[in-house]
Amino acid sequence: MLSCGSCCTYDLSQCFVCDDSVSAPVLSGCKGTASVTLTAAPGLCCAYDSFAVTASDPDTIATNCPAPSLFRRSGQASNSCFASGEVVTFEAVDSAGRASTCTWTYSIQDQEAPV
Repeated sequence: MLSCGSCCTYDLSQCFVCDDSVSAPVLSGCKGTASVTLTAAPGLCCAYDSFAVTASDPDTIATNCPAPSLFRRSGQASNSCFASGEVVTFEAVDSAGRASTCTWTYSIQDQEAPV
Protein backbone atom coordinates (compact mmCIF):
# COMPACT_ATOMS: atom_id res chain seq x y z
CA MET A 1 0.00 0.00 0.00
CA LEU A 2 1.34 3.42 -0.98
CA SER A 3 0.33 6.74 0.49
CA CYS A 4 1.08 10.28 -0.51
CA GLY A 5 3.07 10.88 2.68
CA SER A 6 3.93 14.47 3.45
CA CYS A 7 1.36 15.97 1.09
CA CYS A 8 -1.25 15.19 3.75
CA THR A 9 0.50 17.55 6.18
CA TYR A 10 -0.62 20.62 4.24
CA ASP A 11 -3.90 19.70 2.60
CA LEU A 12 -5.77 16.54 3.57
CA SER A 13 -8.04 16.83 0.53
CA GLN A 14 -5.02 16.18 -1.71
CA CYS A 15 -4.04 12.97 0.07
CA PHE A 16 -4.87 9.62 -1.49
CA VAL A 17 -4.15 6.01 -0.69
CA CYS A 18 -3.22 3.54 -3.39
CA ASP A 19 -4.03 -0.09 -2.71
CA ASP A 20 -2.75 -1.83 -5.83
CA SER A 21 -2.85 -5.28 -4.28
CA VAL A 22 -5.82 -6.81 -6.06
CA SER A 23 -5.51 -7.04 -9.85
CA ALA A 24 -2.82 -7.19 -12.48
CA PRO A 25 -2.95 -4.65 -15.33
CA VAL A 26 -5.18 -5.33 -18.33
CA LEU A 27 -3.80 -4.94 -21.86
CA SER A 28 -6.11 -3.88 -24.70
CA GLY A 29 -5.47 -3.72 -28.42
CA CYS A 30 -3.33 -6.86 -28.53
CA LYS A 31 -3.54 -9.05 -31.63
CA GLY A 32 -4.16 -12.15 -29.49
CA THR A 33 -1.95 -15.09 -28.70
CA ALA A 34 -2.21 -16.80 -32.08
CA SER A 35 -0.36 -16.09 -35.27
CA VAL A 36 -1.43 -13.00 -37.23
CA THR A 37 -1.53 -13.83 -40.94
CA LEU A 38 -1.05 -11.01 -43.44
CA THR A 39 -0.27 -10.77 -47.17
CA ALA A 40 3.14 -9.41 -48.11
CA ALA A 41 3.29 -5.91 -49.54
CA PRO A 42 3.97 -5.84 -53.32
CA GLY A 43 7.67 -6.32 -54.02
CA LEU A 44 8.46 -6.96 -50.35
CA CYS A 45 8.77 -9.98 -48.08
CA CYS A 46 6.98 -8.25 -45.22
CA ALA A 47 3.55 -6.77 -44.48
CA TYR A 48 2.61 -3.49 -42.87
CA ASP A 49 0.45 -3.64 -39.77
CA SER A 50 -0.77 -1.21 -37.16
CA PHE A 51 -1.88 -1.63 -33.58
CA ALA A 52 -2.56 0.51 -30.52
CA VAL A 53 -1.88 -1.40 -27.31
CA THR A 54 -2.96 0.29 -24.07
CA ALA A 55 -2.78 -0.70 -20.41
CA SER A 56 -5.25 -0.10 -17.63
CA ASP A 57 -5.55 -1.33 -14.08
CA PRO A 58 -8.90 -2.16 -12.46
CA ASP A 59 -7.42 -0.98 -9.14
CA THR A 60 -6.66 2.50 -10.49
CA ILE A 61 -10.19 3.85 -10.61
CA ALA A 62 -11.29 2.59 -7.21
CA THR A 63 -8.15 3.43 -5.26
CA ASN A 64 -6.42 6.35 -7.03
CA CYS A 65 -3.43 4.24 -8.02
CA PRO A 66 -1.20 5.51 -10.82
CA ALA A 67 -1.78 4.06 -14.27
CA PRO A 68 0.39 1.06 -15.14
CA SER A 69 3.55 1.50 -17.20
CA LEU A 70 3.47 0.02 -20.71
CA PHE A 71 6.56 -1.37 -22.46
CA ARG A 72 7.12 -2.90 -25.90
CA ARG A 73 9.53 -5.74 -25.07
CA SER A 74 10.04 -7.16 -28.56
CA GLY A 75 9.16 -6.49 -32.16
CA GLN A 76 8.82 -3.34 -34.17
CA ALA A 77 6.51 -0.42 -33.54
CA SER A 78 3.06 -0.08 -35.09
CA ASN A 79 2.96 0.80 -38.82
CA SER A 80 6.16 -1.16 -39.51
CA CYS A 81 6.70 -3.82 -42.16
CA PHE A 82 6.69 -7.13 -40.26
CA ALA A 83 8.57 -10.21 -41.47
CA SER A 84 7.23 -13.73 -41.10
CA GLY A 85 8.09 -15.12 -37.68
CA GLU A 86 8.51 -11.72 -36.05
CA VAL A 87 7.22 -11.65 -32.48
CA VAL A 88 5.72 -8.59 -30.80
CA THR A 89 5.43 -8.53 -27.00
CA PHE A 90 4.00 -5.85 -24.72
CA GLU A 91 4.18 -5.76 -20.94
CA ALA A 92 2.25 -3.63 -18.45
CA VAL A 93 3.47 -3.23 -14.86
CA ASP A 94 1.44 -1.66 -12.04
CA SER A 95 2.71 0.19 -8.97
CA ALA A 96 2.70 -3.05 -6.94
CA GLY A 97 4.97 -4.72 -9.50
CA ARG A 98 2.30 -6.99 -10.97
CA ALA A 99 2.82 -7.57 -14.69
CA SER A 100 0.70 -8.70 -17.62
CA THR A 101 1.95 -9.47 -21.11
CA CYS A 102 0.55 -10.06 -24.55
CA THR A 103 2.43 -11.59 -27.47
CA TRP A 104 1.67 -12.34 -31.08
CA THR A 105 3.66 -13.72 -34.01
CA TYR A 106 3.39 -12.68 -37.65
CA SER A 107 2.92 -15.13 -40.51
CA ILE A 108 3.42 -13.39 -43.85
CA GLN A 109 2.10 -14.92 -47.06
CA ASP A 110 3.73 -14.03 -50.36
CA GLN A 111 0.99 -14.14 -53.01
CA GLU A 112 2.94 -12.28 -55.68
CA ALA A 113 3.81 -14.27 -58.80
CA PRO A 114 7.55 -14.61 -59.55
CA VAL A 115 8.96 -12.48 -62.35
